[in-house]
Amino acid sequence: MGAFTPYQMVRLWMIYLISTPLAFLLGQLMFIAQFEGWITILLSCCCSLFIVSFAVKLAAYDPRVEWGIFGERIMGKWPHKTIMLLIVFYCMLLLTVVVNAYRDFFGSTYLPGTPDWVVTGGFLVCVAVVSRSGLQTIVYMADGMFILVFGVSLLTLLFLPGSVWPDMSIALVTHWNGTTIWKSVLFVTPWFAEMMLVLIMLPHFRIHNKTMKYIMITKISSCLLIMLYWLITLFVFGPHLGGHLRFPLMELIRFVEIGNIIENLDPIMISLWSSSLFIKCVLLLYMAAHLLAQALKLPSHRPITFVLATLVYVFANGFMQRPAEFGAFVGSPSFAIFLLGVQLIPLLYLIVHKCRSIGAKSN
Repeated sequence: MGAFTPYQMVRLWMIYLISTPLAFLLGQLMFIAQFEGWITILLSCCCSLFIVSFAVKLAAYDPRVEWGIFGERIMGKWPHKTIMLLIVFYCMLLLTVVVNAYRDFFGSTYLPGTPDWVVTGGFLVCVAVVSRSGLQTIVYMADGMFILVFGVSLLTLLFLPGSVWPDMSIALVTHWNGTTIWKSVLFVTPWFAEMMLVLIMLPHFRIHNKTMKYIMITKISSCLLIMLYWLITLFVFGPHLGGHLRFPLMELIRFVEIGNIIENLDPIMISLWSSSLFIKCVLLLYMAAHLLAQALKLPSHRPITFVLATLVYVFANGFMQRPAEFGAFVGSPSFAIFLLGVQLIPLLYLIVHKCRSIGAKSN
């Protein structure tokens, strides 16, 4: 245990946290929150920090042992296994959502004549191969992509201000609606609270009781980058047009003007963002396979990696047949509440552990 440094964890989770919001969720945020999006991002970041702190506190129960192993000492064998299976389902559901979004964008933009099942299958085969290689491969891949992904993301920001409408900025402080903010916070918080999955892998990082420090670095950096892109996207398209674009960030790239090389720069940026999505998918599949292997007492996650990837492929193709219903489901309050419920599972363990400790003292 403790094979990786804290900043390797920071780099891995920063790529994870920015990948989906930047690529696919900015339009939904503008549609729901409009000009209140900045306060939505801030409040959601604070709420997610609170949620992730439960996972960190639970992991501190036995820092040298993974939660999948020591959790049954708190909750009991079968309740713990049931919860592990629930988190496996949670990871696979998130992976299905990301794969569907990636297929919609990449298939319609670069492979319009290719069947969707081919795009989905090819992508998942690559995800499964890397995931099967283990956490070390994933961490090193994130290390290699980090500078490129964040370097290009920040470089893009430098060339966008000339296209924005700054007069719109007054609406950021004059448009306030409590109901809108509440609904948008409920929608956005699960994006950032996905980091509670760090509970599964914390013993692999040499953090030495400073976990929350590095998680705060990760959260604040990711939220700032997402907020900057949301602001510029809002100022370029406005809340109404931006809220009805499927991929507003990809449309935003077309406003970048760097001489006459836009045709060459555009695919480079999109390929790097696709790489960040790929890393997120690999990590989700690895965590699902790793937890399922622990629940079934298997010596390794490798034998079941392709099995889970096949299940995700079946789910993704099933949802592909009903895109309208799937989109409504993913954007519904019930879906957000389900995600938050799973993300609050560490709190349940802490409550049970506290109750058992009080009972043991009274006896």
